[in-house]
Amino acid sequence: MMSRQILTLSFVLAGVLLTPHSGMAQDPDWENMNYTLHREYQAVDAGGNSTFLPSPPIKMRGIIICNPEELLDDAPSAPNFMGGQWQIYIQAVDEGDWGGTACWMGQLYGNLPWVPPTESYTDAEWLAELDRLNHDPITGHYFRAGDLVEVRARVPGLFYQGKANINEAHSKNPANDFDLYLIQEDVGVPDPQVIPTLQIANTFDSTRLSGGEFYQGTWVRINSVQIVAGTWAAGSTLTVSDGTANFNMLLSTQGDFGSYPAPVGKFDVLGIFDQESSDPTTGYRLWVLCYDDIIQPAEPPQIIRAVSRRTHGTVGDFDLDLPLVPLNAVECRLGGPAT
Repeated sequence: MMSRQILTLSFVLAGVLLTPHSGMAQDPDWENMNYTLHREYQAVDAGGNSTFLPSPPIKMRGIIICNPEELLDDAPSAPNFMGGQWQIYIQAVDEGDWGGTACWMGQLYGNLPWVPPTESYTDAEWLAELDRLNHDPITGHYFRAGDLVEVRARVPGLFYQGKANINEAHSKNPANDFDLYLIQEDVGVPDPQVIPTLQIANTFDSTRLSGGEFYQGTWVRINSVQIVAGTWAAGSTLTVSDGTANFNMLLSTQGDFGSYPAPVGKFDVLGIFDQESSDPTTGYRLWVLCYDDIIQPAEPPQIIRAVSRRTHGTVGDFDLDLPLVPLNAVECRLGGPAT
């Protein structure tokens, strides 16, 4: 069974050294570049479309809230339209910032009708890219959920179905690479933000101060929901309800859901609050990583035996069995306290 450790956020920002990227004639001056905040990068208009129009490059920082192998199949030539896919989410940490951002790349960009086939990675090239993205270029540290990182993106990414993503703009040209640098390892995944109701989760607010836009890209918890539609299986999208609204719950293709039965009745659930829809004002969903993120209430205690206990002087305690149904037997012995 997979498990996730949720820790209270506590860290001190450390300096990040500059290492030129291989294949680049000259990298930007990353050290003197200001951070782009997640709330700025994800800003939208009243129609839900991006209003962030940057000139590349950009630099962001955040805590990794998932491991890439928990979301998508990154194996070379995986049986998907894009072949292998790599993705993580980083959550905001700066004061006055909120939300989070997905970082994504795929192997077979050339499968897209507008992209030349030469832009796809071979299996060997793809494995080299995974090695590059999964390790800090300075220390060799293998990135894990809970690490505080800096993302250096040479192109600003793309806006896709409701959210801005850091990516390579469908090109394997090193000039389009993004890199991760370790700031501090294992500061811990932030405690989940509890979403009060699914009605609030479904609400679109272009200011991003409330509703789905506020939670987008973050580690959250939704309490007291139950499945009302859908098939329980890895990769499936189910519909859950808390009585105020219905909501989409995506079970990760990489999760262990097939090893366990679907929860019965109400449960709490942890996951990444995500959005993916052709209408950028809708399509919010909870991306659940593994079965351990489904929190079912404990079974209530059951009475299996009841007795009336009385102390008989120096002889000691004697018990009389009581019937369980109904539990209202009368103690027949006189004198002295009984338990």
